[in-house]
Amino acid sequence: MKIQQQVSLKNLTTMGVGGKAQHFVVAHTSKDIIDAILYARQNQLSWRVLGGGSNSIFSDNLYQGLVIHVQSKGIEFKPQTGGKVHVIAEAGEVWDDLVETCCRKKLWGIENMSAIPGLVGALPIENVGAYGQECADVFVSCQAYDVEEDKIVTFLKDDCDFGYRHSRFNSTDAGRYVVLSVCLELDENGSQCGHYPDVEAYLGGQEAQDPLEMRQAISSIRFSKLPHWDDLGSAGSFFKNIITDKQGYLASVTALEKHISAENLERYKNVCERFVLGDSYKIPTGLLLDVMGFAGYQVGGAAMYETQALIMVNKTGQAKAEDIYNLALQIQQKVKQLTGFELKIEPHMIGFKEDEK
Repeated sequence: MKIQQQVSLKNLTTMGVGGKAQHFVVAHTSKDIIDAILYARQNQLSWRVLGGGSNSIFSDNLYQGLVIHVQSKGIEFKPQTGGKVHVIAEAGEVWDDLVETCCRKKLWGIENMSAIPGLVGALPIENVGAYGQECADVFVSCQAYDVEEDKIVTFLKDDCDFGYRHSRFNSTDAGRYVVLSVCLELDENGSQCGHYPDVEAYLGGQEAQDPLEMRQAISSIRFSKLPHWDDLGSAGSFFKNIITDKQGYLASVTALEKHISAENLERYKNVCERFVLGDSYKIPTGLLLDVMGFAGYQVGGAAMYETQALIMVNKTGQAKAEDIYNLALQIQQKVKQLTGFELKIEPHMIGFKEDEK
């Protein structure tokens, strides 16, 4: 394990911003990850795990602690009964590469989560999901290092407290566990999950015949709306969707009708009223930001993407982390002032005025 000094983090995150890490190490195995954490604790250093860099935004300042860059590799396929297959992947595997591999093996269950940046280790932490699928649907177990008890533990699905972009790993036990590997159960006998209008249009009204066809549809649709992380700096969806009750939803309609066009208000209502579950309304934050006019809104080198207002991008390629922070803060303030909704940031903001804002 080689500890490096003064390593730039800018090119290790998909947003393409950030300063340097005072201490830095590449962890090629689960043992390396654990050894690096122990090294940090023995030397009284703060530490952060960095995966694919799609969910971390470091400030422009020097990060004084140790950044552990997870690059552990390994995938294993274990056939089960009834056409089920357990897929065990190390935390450092690239998520979208794993999805493609599984789709080519005609394994259903994660194809709708194509074209999502990041590494496997983030999957259970954020309960990653898209187009009607999420980690919890296929999750069997994960191995994680318990920082407090200095031991490796196994979590089954019911142990993880999964919810919308929620798990014990990013809530009650945030920072205590570091995911080392994940086991998913996929299905050789599956079928298309969800019938979204844009997917149906792409498939010509037909069912996807195999997961690879579905993956191709999802990837094409996503990249028609969203920037590719290799072309334009981005951290994916920047704000979480809003969960509110009927009163909160109706109050937002009342507030918005004074500030947006009748056409946009009708669009907002039509979409929001499709996402009602019991007493809860899921407000698509991208839609809210769009009708409020935030698509293309820019602060310094950072902007909200023109065709999807939920995505923040490094528009100039020269944005500072402070631009990202200030743009997010302005949007949060304006949304709260108008609707009362408090937007929560998805990526981890590290070294800013308020970490994990």
